[in-house]
Amino acid sequence: MRGVGASTGAITIVNALFTGIGCAAAVDLPIRAEVDLRTPATGGSGSLRLARECDTPLARESLLDALRRLGGGREFDAHLVVQSSIPPAKGLKSSSALGLAIGRAVASALGAPTSDEREASASARISRALGLSATGAYDDAFAAAAGGIALTDNRNNTVLARDEFPPDWVAVVWIPHGTHAPSPEWHARFRAASDGAAGALKAAENRQWLAALDQNSTLVEHLLGVDRSAVRRRLSELGALASGTSGLGPAFASVVPRNRLSELTRSHPAAGADLRVAEFVRRGPSSKDAG
Repeated sequence: MRGVGASTGAITIVNALFTGIGCAAAVDLPIRAEVDLRTPATGGSGSLRLARECDTPLARESLLDALRRLGGGREFDAHLVVQSSIPPAKGLKSSSALGLAIGRAVASALGAPTSDEREASASARISRALGLSATGAYDDAFAAAAGGIALTDNRNNTVLARDEFPPDWVAVVWIPHGTHAPSPEWHARFRAASDGAAGALKAAENRQWLAALDQNSTLVEHLLGVDRSAVRRRLSELGALASGTSGLGPAFASVVPRNRLSELTRSHPAAGADLRVAEFVRRGPSSKDAG
């Protein structure tokens, strides 16, 4: 039995490390998982075989978890291959997207019913268990699963609000060198600064997504010891509606009207570096889309 599953990356609007409430917007950085399932020839225990480039603890645990949840107690020999355009540990939700794509691939192979909420919850649970995320990043996972903007309470995996950016806005993502440490290493510092995040959170609750992104980034960059205020001012002059560090970085995303895109990318302070233009995803990819 063969199944495919897809997901996307996302950018941060409000970092959930402050209060447990987070907000993210899906962007078209796709990931695709393909799984082949067979009944063990001897009728014994199943086995996992992952392509070398995707053989990580997160991929293994996501595959095992999906087989347990969706497999009805059956044993399988499973072979997994993943193709991803999301650079890992950059703040673009590669972990959430990977878990989602694998869960959807297993559901596709087994013909098992699932949902965006179920797969996002599984992704969050596994990320917490492996120490990859302090909150589980349900906002990231749900946005990547369902598309659009998702404001969520990661303490109980509930969706507080959903929305979409206008179709003539795109994301310009700068991906500098380096990676970020797992979020549990930053949790205490962010929680101590939670009062400072009240403005960003209030803006998100009022669906003022651009103001929330700007205010969140000012505080996040201060806590990370990174000053990109001059970059944000320059990008605003070039037409960006809002800009900021995504997650714990180092990725830095701007929301840009399509009619200012050419000028902004040409004159971006990081022009010539790893700069990507990504559409905002309005509907999450399905297994049919991945196939």
